[in-house]
Amino acid sequence: MYSVRTGDGCMFCADDGDTTTYIPDEYLTIFVRSLDRDHKFRGLMIHANDVNDELVGSWEIPQDDDVHVHTPCSSPAVLLHTSATMKPSLTKLRWKAPPAGTGTVTFRALIKDRVANTGEFYYPNFNGDLKLKEAVDKE
Repeated sequence: MYSVRTGDGCMFCADDGDTTTYIPDEYLTIFVRSLDRDHKFRGLMIHANDVNDELVGSWEIPQDDDVHVHTPCSSPAVLLHTSATMKPSLTKLRWKAPPAGTGTVTFRALIKDRVANTGEFYYPNFNGDLKLKEAVDKE
């Protein structure tokens, strides 16, 4: 019902165009999309973990009037929704990758759907969590 990806092209095509790596200390756009136009999410929690299950990276919060996410003071590595209002069908998030040497990261997300206090929760992606390998410098 929802996807969390590094691209927003055809997710069912052999070459979806999504990147499978991150560059240390650089920003990467993460796309959260409703796969059903009639379903928009109300809540979101997303973070990236390294192979030791430690939180890694940080999130850039847009400085505009339509901000619907924030990072808790205790952890800039976690991104949360700000309210139970319906969110757009497509949300673009900016994640700053961790420093070199971190290795593979796994994005874990939980999405809240439907009625604010009673709806359902979903893990996005039919084929599991989004995993990105650290890009290797080929110098």
